[in-house]
Amino acid sequence: MSAISKVTIEDALIKFLQFKHKSLTPYTFSLYEEVVGLLTQYLNGYGADKLTKSQNQFFQAAYKAGDEGAFCHLFSPIAIIDNLGGFLNYFMIRKVNADQELLETTGIVIQDLTKWLYEKELIDNQALDIALEMSQ
Repeated sequence: MSAISKVTIEDALIKFLQFKHKSLTPYTFSLYEEVVGLLTQYLNGYGADKLTKSQNQFFQAAYKAGDEGAFCHLFSPIAIIDNLGGFLNYFMIRKVNADQELLETTGIVIQDLTKWLYEKELIDNQALDIALEMSQ
């Protein structure tokens, strides 16, 4: 599962959006920001459910100290892949109640994000394949 890392989920998502800002129209970029914001919300709210006991203790200490974004502040981008199923199949459908257009946009953004994570060597080929399959 998600190792604690020097390159955190938050770091990666910020850099991804900075990279995409250069090549997208303002409207499309706003959609990317929306999906990344929802992903961040999901990870910080539900990501701890998949942690090992020792990882959860580390997470809980930070969270109880007041870091509500502890999950994205502490864990590596591989945790995004570990949590994609819940994000795409539960959160976006049941909690966000996303319409078809937002679901399609989410798939595109997730595919783009995971390809970028792979190019930056933040996830491996197996994680990329899993993410691409889930986000279709």
